[in-house]
Amino acid sequence: MPDTNEPQRLADAKACMIETRVWIDDTFGPFDAKVDPTNRWNGWLSPFFTLDTVRELSARTQEMADEFGHDAIDTVHAIDGGADREGEPRAVVVHIRWSHLGSESESSTSIIQPNDEGLYGIGCWEWTWHFARWQCACGLVMYWHVTDCRNCDLTRDTQPDKTDTAHKAPTAKKPTVPDTDQPQLLADAEDPLIDAWVHIDTLGPYEAKIDRTKRWKGLVRPRFALDTVRKIAARTQEQADKNNYESVETIHVIDGGTDREGNPRAVVLHVRWVYVEDEEEAQYATLVMQPDDEGLYSIGGEEWNWYEAAPDTDNRT
Repeated sequence: MPDTNEPQRLADAKACMIETRVWIDDTFGPFDAKVDPTNRWNGWLSPFFTLDTVRELSARTQEMADEFGHDAIDTVHAIDGGADREGEPRAVVVHIRWSHLGSESESSTSIIQPNDEGLYGIGCWEWTWHFARWQCACGLVMYWHVTDCRNCDLTRDTQPDKTDTAHKAPTAKKPTVPDTDQPQLLADAEDPLIDAWVHIDTLGPYEAKIDRTKRWKGLVRPRFALDTVRKIAARTQEQADKNNYESVETIHVIDGGTDREGNPRAVVLHVRWVYVEDEEEAQYATLVMQPDDEGLYSIGGEEWNWYEAAPDTDNRT
């Protein structure tokens, strides 16, 4: 199922869009966007952004999360995947609601798919976006996309003095729907597990827990601690940079500070870059990996060719 909580019509670029700027409570933004003024949630706008603007917005949300705490701020992340066959930048965009991670972990993370124009709907039908405004020297205030002052001969771009609006903090967000298609059986930790070392040819070996009685095509289905997931993530990204993103799947760990018990908090993503640009498969290209009851993550559990390493394996990671 789709890894985004926005209604399907938000991904339809055939709607009547206008170019404008949007912000949240005059404090977060303004950001350049495309908006269908008729597509609203409780009166609020549902803006779409270019990837470059998403990066700008992303950096600001992460900066605010560091300043105000991840429990108070949703963060947006743009994970780069090199360039596509046309040389255009390729990326996966993620929206994380840290306040729901754990107690409502299935609704905490959304993968934002681009629409037909390559624009991303951030906070659509969820955040309190509204049109940014500009004030003419004559005193009249207008929406950003209204370029000519209706009270004098000046335009937005011919003002004698520009207003510099600073970026600050967004308002509270709403919870969303589940957005991971990871098999539920991988999130169950009721079966007895043993400590082991696993590897895939040149990937690994890594410390893991496995159930030798449960295999996928004869291969083991390991679960890893978060620290080990970080090592796997670094190695997969290193391989993708060296080889080709279309031939290497990558793992990513997005940190979110610590929870109320002081434990590290993170979201783990599995990106299959070969599917990112496929119109039919793009919605399944990125998995949000949920930890099991022991806090372990199944990485490539029923996809990758994990083998149990011999006890005397050298160069253990």
